[in-house]
Amino acid sequence: MRNLQFTFSLVLCLCVSSLFAQTDSTEVVDSKPQTAVKKTQPDSVKSVKIVVKSGPQIYLDYGKLLLRATEFESKFEAGVAYTFGFRVQPNFQYGIATLEPATAIENGEYKSEGSYWRVGINYIIPFDNTNTFYAGVKYGQSKFEDSGSYLIESEYWPTYTDGFERKGLEADWFELVLGSEKKMSDNVFIGGMFGLRFIYERSKEEFIDIYAIPGYGRTTDKSTPYVNLYVKYRF
Repeated sequence: MRNLQFTFSLVLCLCVSSLFAQTDSTEVVDSKPQTAVKKTQPDSVKSVKIVVKSGPQIYLDYGKLLLRATEFESKFEAGVAYTFGFRVQPNFQYGIATLEPATAIENGEYKSEGSYWRVGINYIIPFDNTNTFYAGVKYGQSKFEDSGSYLIESEYWPTYTDGFERKGLEADWFELVLGSEKKMSDNVFIGGMFGLRFIYERSKEEFIDIYAIPGYGRTTDKSTPYVNLYVKYRF
């Protein structure tokens, strides 16, 4: 009897063990697809890592070079910048300009020429690894001279002509900037920026006031919008 009970108990234990073994093996087999799914699922929805590379850059404003072919403006501007890994980019630009707006003096001519520089800081907002947006602020200063001539005609008096030439003029201003860049190769970018300049201080003249400032634009408004187009090389 005891042998029968022992045999029955042994068979029962073997059956239970076999049942658990089958259950365990089923879970292992089932877990493999689940594990595979877990491994493959992130790959299917994996997002591209956006990298902001740090380093120095130089750029040339080709938009101003195109204006050199016109009769009323001649400009040249180049700049340097350094991008840090935490998306902050200090920058500096230097330029020269000769402005000859036709509407400055009625029945006369006006010319303003000189140099300017701007220093600022941008915050980089990458859209992906090809397109980048940024926003920033700048401070600019210009040293220049202007000259002009005018003609006064009258039916009762002889025609009167005169002119002026003024040197040692200065102006400074602030800028708000929004821009974007597109990566063309590993080191070459093209970009454009839209800015709004706000005059801070400038030289003033009593008889005929300054009409245009190199690097800033016309003085008739307290704020002046502008657009820059440039090509940049990153080291």
